[in-house]
Amino acid sequence: MIKLLTIAVLLLSSSIGLANDLTVQVTGLKSTTGNLLIALFNNAQGFPNDNKMAIEKIISPVNYNFTSTIKNLKAGTYSVAIFHDKNKDEILNTNILGIPKEGFGFSMNPKITVGAPRFNKSSFVVSEEKRKTITFRLKHY
Repeated sequence: MIKLLTIAVLLLSSSIGLANDLTVQVTGLKSTTGNLLIALFNNAQGFPNDNKMAIEKIISPVNYNFTSTIKNLKAGTYSVAIFHDKNKDEILNTNILGIPKEGFGFSMNPKITVGAPRFNKSSFVVSEEKRKTITFRLKHY
């Protein structure tokens, strides 16, 4: 009986952490050159271009539609900024007017007029024991 109880507790505890996964789907890549930089923020401080992010992932895309999973997130409110770093310099390159020359996007695909959206316009909630999927369509100017 103790063995059975121990196995049940181990299975339950290992499955709880796996449930808070965030899947990021990206469409709109114009090439597979370079990297995708994904920055996950858990508050407005530094969003979207400071190094105060909770998690950063650098991924080399292999096709024009891409999926990546961030595992074991704590429940909370998050926002994601992403850009296609074609030249691998880890900077969102812009023209002389400050308009991005590389594809970019934000979670919840907010309308972008001048500058990046505020954290609350691109934030979403990750709940306990639930999986969340967000989809980005990269913007190009």
